[in-house]
Amino acid sequence: MTFRNILAIGILVAGASWLWLTPMWLSQGKANVSIFDPRGLLSVLAIIGFAVAAWGVFKSANWWEPVAIASALVGISAAFVFWFWASPSSNTSQADIATNALLHVAASALVVAVLLVKPAEHWLAGHL
Repeated sequence: MTFRNILAIGILVAGASWLWLTPMWLSQGKANVSIFDPRGLLSVLAIIGFAVAAWGVFKSANWWEPVAIASALVGISAAFVFWFWASPSSNTSQADIATNALLHVAASALVVAVLLVKPAEHWLAGHL
């Protein structure tokens, strides 16, 4: 298993965690909502974006970094939307909602930082 494969798997799994920010996950399937519900659409876009970025890493494409950065920014937006709409309508505690949102913001910020801060980006590029 190469570093490239590990990175691609990590991006894919991290992107899949945005499922936790969809209305279907929050209601544990009890709500009659679509995966394309406007409240969860940004999460779905982040999931798709991270999956595409992971494929780009795996295939050694040169376009995966901008896709990962865009997906991370969409993911940050999705986390704040989740935090806003989940608070008044959920059986989950406010602390759980805040923790989930903040962990996703931190993960997205880490992706953006690693890909935009030149020393970190050069280290990553050197290992691919």
